[in-house]
Amino acid sequence: MTKWVKTEGCPSVRRAGKPVGLDWIIDISEVVRCLQERAAADAVQKFGLPEDGQMTEAEAERCTAVAKAIVNMVEAAEVQHPHRIR
Repeated sequence: MTKWVKTEGCPSVRRAGKPVGLDWIIDISEVVRCLQERAAADAVQKFGLPEDGQMTEAEAERCTAVAKAIVNMVEAAEVQHPHRIR
C-alpha cells in the first residue's frame, strides 16, 4: 500500500503510522475514481486519441469492430466452457 500511495498516486485519507499505531484510511470510491482516470489516460495514450477524446469516424469504426470481435470471442468461450465463465 505504501508503494502504491507514494509512487502511483493512490489517494488515501490517512497514511499508516506504525510508530504511533495509525492504520491506513482509504476512501474506496476515490481509489476507484483514480483507477478509472488512469485507465482512461492509458487508453488515450495507447490509441493515440487527442486529449479531448474526439476520434475520426474511421477510428470509431475500428474500435467498434474490435469490440464486436471481443464480444464474439467471449460468447464463443461461454458456449465452449459454460462452467468456467460466470
